Amino acid sequence: YHERLSRDAGHARGRGSAVSAEAVASKRAAVLRARDERLADVAERHAVEATITLDGVLEATYPAVHVRLLIRRRRREVEALVRWDPFLTEPTGPACASCAHPTLSIHVCDDAGHLTCAACARACPACARVLCRTCVPTGCGCA
Repeated sequence: YHERLSRDAGHARGRGSAVSAEAVASKRAAVLRARDERLADVAERHAVEATITLDGVLEATYPAVHVRLLIRRRRREVEALVRWDPFLTEPTGPACASCAHPTLSIHVCDDAGHLTCAACARACPACARVLCRTCVPTGCGCA
């Protein structure tokens, strides 16, 4: 509306009327001033102020992509669940059977098929046999 009024003020001069350039500029300035006053009035009348505070989150659920992987190790097949976290934008692996931390560095236990992380599947310093901390929490015992 105000843009049209501003354009019309400029066109009146082009039609050969006796309106001076100062009068056209004054009319445009008045139209733009009226527009700014109305916009400020609408913003003041309809303004909403909201304050949101978050005290704590117990549980947050959101959709994620889940992929089941079948890991074959010798004669054993173990299924692992890997999910893509949309908020972290990275994959999250299965939980380690020993320390319960999610990991993508998976080692499959030869004895029971536990999925353990690289830290929980350490090699014995004496015999170099890789052991699962869930099956053998004290270590190899060969040393």
